[in-house]
Amino acid sequence: MENFIDTTYTEPATEEILFCDCCGERALSRTTVYDGNETENYCQECVDEHCFRCPDCDEYYRTKHENYIYYDGVCICYSCSDNYRYCQSCERSVYYEDYNSYRDRCCSCADDNDTGVEDYHESDYWEYIGDEKKYWRNKWRGLGIELEIDRSNKDSDVERDTVRAIRDIYDNLKFEYDGSLDNGFEIITHPHTLDAFAKIDWDGILRVCKENGYLSHDAETCGLHIHFSRTMFGSNEKRQANAISKLISFFEAYWDDVLRISRRSQSQADQYATRYGITDIGRIKALGKDKDKGRYFAINNSNRETVEIRLMRGTLNCETFYACLDFCINLVKKSRVVLWKEVSDASKWLCGLEPATMRYIKSRNAFTEVTAQCV
Repeated sequence: MENFIDTTYTEPATEEILFCDCCGERALSRTTVYDGNETENYCQECVDEHCFRCPDCDEYYRTKHENYIYYDGVCICYSCSDNYRYCQSCERSVYYEDYNSYRDRCCSCADDNDTGVEDYHESDYWEYIGDEKKYWRNKWRGLGIELEIDRSNKDSDVERDTVRAIRDIYDNLKFEYDGSLDNGFEIITHPHTLDAFAKIDWDGILRVCKENGYLSHDAETCGLHIHFSRTMFGSNEKRQANAISKLISFFEAYWDDVLRISRRSQSQADQYATRYGITDIGRIKALGKDKDKGRYFAINNSNRETVEIRLMRGTLNCETFYACLDFCINLVKKSRVVLWKEVSDASKWLCGLEPATMRYIKSRNAFTEVTAQCV
């Protein structure tokens, strides 16, 4: 007789005993929770007490690890926080689709009349651009510029299109209105190292301005202001003041030549960027330390972080733009190495300029006695 095996019989299932990874107590059910980079299983009571649920990814997170961002009354996990932007204007966070990146604020604050140009000094946020920054006591070393442009009439659509086209070329810029301009605005760079600044496509930016009917030199209201970090003049305050004084002395000694290079008239200089009118070396040396003279000088020494060369007239001509920049950058570099006994020797300041800059200087009939020997 064959053995009979009842295959319909099964052993009774053993109930799995679950425990909460948070409180250690037995749990009827558990929820998966992200605890830092690890996952744990919590009972419902611990979930309610210690966790939040991200509305974007629908996952639970342990708050004690601070792997979340708090947005407008709602906790968002760190991974999903990239979907949100913070509006400085209304001081709240919005979903990225509701954010106007051109205006750097939410769509509610950026209404239809908003062109992307801010009021004068509306924002004090600055970002230091450059992979190879050189610092002295955590201070940036480089430059930034303000290029003023203007047009014959105010057109918000043209202004908006111009700002957007420029941002498409290069985004590390600010745009501000200025009381000296009739229907234009300033194009302002964030502080850059020299290497980073040289990579900006200024040809494209200037071309956009011209194509949209803007002027700079011909507007007669516009300047090209160049800010140099104080550390460009030396590694400590004493050396900086000495180099700044030498730069002022050069401008005073060769004012007529520098004025020709700037393309300013004397009356424009008197209004926006006047000379100090001092020839005594002792008093000039004191100017390098004096930050209380005011800002409307050819060399403005009143800013806390920068020294500003204000004399250059605005331009949308690429050759002129680059020549003015090269001229000013070279002067700042030379201010550190030219000796006081050499300050009145223009060749010491001009040698080292790009050939195109020397041709520009010659075309302006400036420094006629020394341009030949520096080419």
